[in-house]
Amino acid sequence: MSERTTLPVLPLRETVIFPGTAVPISAGRPGTLQAIEAALAGDRRMLAVAQRENRDEVEPENLFTVGTVVRIAQVQRGGGGVQLLIHGEHRAMALQYLDTPERGLTAHVREMHEQWEAFDARVDRTFATESGLIAFVATGPGADRLAVKLRDAPGVTAAAAFGATLHVCGPDRDALVRAIEPFRRDPNLKWEEAEPTLEDVFIHLMGRARDNALDG
Repeated sequence: MSERTTLPVLPLRETVIFPGTAVPISAGRPGTLQAIEAALAGDRRMLAVAQRENRDEVEPENLFTVGTVVRIAQVQRGGGGVQLLIHGEHRAMALQYLDTPERGLTAHVREMHEQWEAFDARVDRTFATESGLIAFVATGPGADRLAVKLRDAPGVTAAAAFGATLHVCGPDRDALVRAIEPFRRDPNLKWEEAEPTLEDVFIHLMGRARDNALDG
């Protein structure tokens, strides 16, 4: 079953939020703060969606259309920004983004609940397994911050933080191992080879599409 609603948008840089996870988020961009205030004045829900490219300006055309409906659990205000603890609830698709003066960036969304996701998960696993990607996952202090360092490394076609966890992917296992080797020496990080997720494949394909556009 799916429902349609309108939610304030929480744009994410280098991060993807999964349903069922609790993630701390920092926000300081004026438009994002406006959207957060709109959510706090309502039911505290937002559409958390990743930016295609890491830009300071939030532009609808630079946002993916599939994200996660999140609920703000905690707020801590500081100089020039806020710290949030958000809980991912379920996936949603943005049908249209709207920049409004009262609420900041909002989206008309179609929410995807359990019945949809039970079917979708089976498709996700099959597609991800057959993608041919090799994936390594890193956990530990600062693992999520390595995405920027690894994204352009030889052999890496996707590097993204999912909460506090780093996923690094590529089609060539040997090249991928060489790319992450310097970071595997950090005793505070735990690295494991894992099956790629649909999100890994999605980021990998978007990177290839961007590279092809630049080459053309």
